[in-house]
Amino acid sequence: MSVNREEFEKAFDGLDKGIRGLIKTASYANEMVVLDELREFANSVGSQVKNIQDYVNQLEKELKKYKQKPQIKQTVVRTYTSTMNTTGNLEKKLNQGYHVVMANHIGTNNSIEYILEKEVIQDE
Repeated sequence: MSVNREEFEKAFDGLDKGIRGLIKTASYANEMVVLDELREFANSVGSQVKNIQDYVNQLEKELKKYKQKPQIKQTVVRTYTSTMNTTGNLEKKLNQGYHVVMANHIGTNNSIEYILEKEVIQDE
């Protein structure tokens, strides 16, 4: 269940109204009506507390996301003109979320060395 700020404030408003209603009822009604109101209020409070707890749980999840730090992961892929290592490994890494940050010709046979990196999330 997703709980937003409006629902959170509505939960507290409901709690406040319930308390004020109980006080008003207690001052004007006999004991039996007060007991009924207390039961109704207790049920209402339970519902409001659950909404508040859901909102707190949602905030804790969001906070956990923000505590995670991104780190850069790097790898090197070399491609050769021979059949030994064509662009297959490069494509595989690109499909895994890496991007090319540098490419250099190596050797004399038109081979290319690619420096790849991607951002990964690590817990603190």
